[in-house]
Amino acid sequence: MVDIHCHLLNEVDDGAQSLNESIHGLKAAQKAGFTDVILTPHYIEGYYDNTLNLIKEKIETLRYEARKQGLYIDIHHGNEIYMCDNIENLLLNRQVASLAYSRFVLFELPMNVKSFTANTIISRLRQRGFVPIVAHPERYSYVQENYKELETIIRAGAMVQCNYGSIIGQYGVNAQKAIIYFLKNSMIDMMGSDVHRRGHVYEKMPIILKKLRKYISEEEIKEITQISPRRILE
Repeated sequence: MVDIHCHLLNEVDDGAQSLNESIHGLKAAQKAGFTDVILTPHYIEGYYDNTLNLIKEKIETLRYEARKQGLYIDIHHGNEIYMCDNIENLLLNRQVASLAYSRFVLFELPMNVKSFTANTIISRLRQRGFVPIVAHPERYSYVQENYKELETIIRAGAMVQCNYGSIIGQYGVNAQKAIIYFLKNSMIDMMGSDVHRRGHVYEKMPIILKKLRKYISEEEIKEITQISPRRILE
């Protein structure tokens, strides 16, 4: 499996707070069956300014330590970018990272307030050749209230990444109901851990995969956990 969304890079956001914690997370990911992880520290202007150059050296340090400890999991560079009007310029000027330096861009929308410019920005990113991926829409309150909000985002040109933990209720019953609906209606392109801390997701993957099998086929599970995420790397 390929994890396209995680916060295992140490001391850059609300995720891993030490190199040891990062390594522990990578070990857990490898044990759970992940061959690749894309590190996606938050980029929020004026709050988490995790620019490409700022975190590049940290990623190399983590890669070195992982190899030293005998880990064979592949580490890639990315950002989870909080949607803003100048996201195109940030990407074009290489201030922030797309996923593994691909055309795919992971972005986050406000949790509780609907963005009325999001669809326009998504369309502009598409016109520039990027492929926007909306992060964990099942967690947004306005999407939970009206699933058609996600349909609108998809029609604007975004792909959809949902969190593994949502299927087992880690973000509450409303997020769980939403992801089940999205699974049943083939609205999810890929899954991600969004892992921030020990014991959060990777250690629960057997339970999560069993739960996914209640709603979609093995072929569909393979598509959203392996095939679709690997297209980003390729």
